[in-house]
Amino acid sequence: MRIGPAELAHYAAALHRDRRLLALLRWQRCWTPGTIAQLGLGADRGRIVIPVHDHGGELVAVLRYNPRAERRGPKLIAQPGSRRTLYPAPETIAAGELVVVEGEPDAIAAHSAGLPAIAVPGSGGWRPHWAARFVGRDVLVVADADLDGRRLARTIVAQLHHAGVGARAIDLHPDRHDGADLTNWLRARRHQAPSMGDLVAAGVALPEDDQ
Repeated sequence: MRIGPAELAHYAAALHRDRRLLALLRWQRCWTPGTIAQLGLGADRGRIVIPVHDHGGELVAVLRYNPRAERRGPKLIAQPGSRRTLYPAPETIAAGELVVVEGEPDAIAAHSAGLPAIAVPGSGGWRPHWAARFVGRDVLVVADADLDGRRLARTIVAQLHHAGVGARAIDLHPDRHDGADLTNWLRARRHQAPSMGDLVAAGVALPEDDQ
């Protein structure tokens, strides 16, 4: 993966200058400028550049995300040579309960709302050995409102339990099956700053199996 700090800084500066794109991200994705700067996000030819670091600070992936739903093509692509992993690294977040979501854009929205979130890279991206990285934490998994999202949430909770981690899953959109996610929920309460308690109260507990 041939990309260095100077190139990432160039992308970050480009996004900082693009007021229209920043406004789009704020309105459509609920991303705040502070979180964008903290996570080192940038812009390159209309896509958002998302650098992913491991818990030691090494750059392991660079993702390019299309925030404009009306454009064709894949929403998120990874730079060749990238290694998809948890985002951000759970080891870098202060002690307390963690929220686990599906997809890096959802994690960015959660952090913008003050929720300590970790993203799994897609509905098929969870790896069982990652459960050990949550030992000593409590975890709240927020399922996307579709079959794959709810299956992923159940799988994560089961494997976290196997690792001795306290975990539960909630469904914020139990009557929907269109992939609605945490960002949809945050957009609906745009002018409120949710707490972890608000998130739990708004969700329906997701059963750990299909019975």
